[in-house]
Amino acid sequence: MPTWALILLWPLMQTLVDPIILSTRWDPGETIKTGLDNLVAAVVCRTLNAPGGPLIAVDSTGQVAELAFSDGRWEVQRTFSTDVQVTAVCVGATRGRGENWDLFLGTASGRIIALSRTMVGWSSQDVAVLKGPILSLQTTRAVSEMRASLFVIDGDSLITEFVIGFEGKWLSGKLPRIEGGATRVCLHYAKNRLRVSAAGAAGVVYRIDVDSTGIWRPQPWAHLAAGPIDMAPSEDPTSRDIALFYSGTDGIFRYLFYGRTADDISRLPVADATYLLIGAGEMRRINEFFAMSGNEFCLFEFEPGLEEWIEVPIAPIRKPVVSVSFGQGRGERDFQFYVASVDGTVAEFVRSSSELPEEENKE
Repeated sequence: MPTWALILLWPLMQTLVDPIILSTRWDPGETIKTGLDNLVAAVVCRTLNAPGGPLIAVDSTGQVAELAFSDGRWEVQRTFSTDVQVTAVCVGATRGRGENWDLFLGTASGRIIALSRTMVGWSSQDVAVLKGPILSLQTTRAVSEMRASLFVIDGDSLITEFVIGFEGKWLSGKLPRIEGGATRVCLHYAKNRLRVSAAGAAGVVYRIDVDSTGIWRPQPWAHLAAGPIDMAPSEDPTSRDIALFYSGTDGIFRYLFYGRTADDISRLPVADATYLLIGAGEMRRINEFFAMSGNEFCLFEFEPGLEEWIEVPIAPIRKPVVSVSFGQGRGERDFQFYVASVDGTVAEFVRSSSELPEEENKE
């Protein structure tokens, strides 16, 4: 994206979207050992009436490790096997008001499993069986009075939405197939409304809205030169449309939003060759996103003084990284990042409560 476009839009970003007042600094937490190999992901599950939630790690063989933060350190509480080959993992609140989150596993066979944390352990429920392998799982937050949904991309690159009915059974509906099939999905929220963005190998990003009859209707939104390695939702700086960060298979990074969907003007060279993007969430500020860049876990921030995006390395991660996510694992501090590596370790980062180092604060 040209710098001049961001310069013109920066005042709108400040006036039309309420910024989150958070520190830009992240302090190293613990290097957590899960005891697992070949990790698929590590995520935090929120729990009822608890200030923090357990950290859950899942490997490709279906082994699950539950860790808790206590007395200043992370410890493995229990490990169990689901006896499935796991290809995708996510967490979300699909039951009730969202106090408790479930863990969802997508498998090579196409089976989708929901794991729920109870007072005595974990219980499991089969959601469905689709064409395997499951490529992606993603849950929404509850919008208005609706329950949260689970969106799944199956082995045929089709998107299916699942929601729990009043009798506790999973109900499903397929979204229309997009050109070339979907490999990535983004979820956006505005005015108690959910909007889905989807893209695949063809490089076309579709905006998918649901009409008054409950039917999803896709419309081409951006035409790019390559399909996505990863996508992440953001805030539209103009507050008029969806926005997303897009890491292309050609190694080129794009920032797409209203009126800036053409391939040439959406490019953001400072973030080329990034992946595992975090672009939205209650723990990020409006003018930042996060990604792996080579072996560095980085913050990317729009700096109004310099009038451009800058890359701020947070820490090197030498092992291959499989997932990055926000979480609320520590009870006393809400803002953490968890960067999981394939070797079973998870690097934790805690958002600083101050812009100044601790030594300077004492002066």
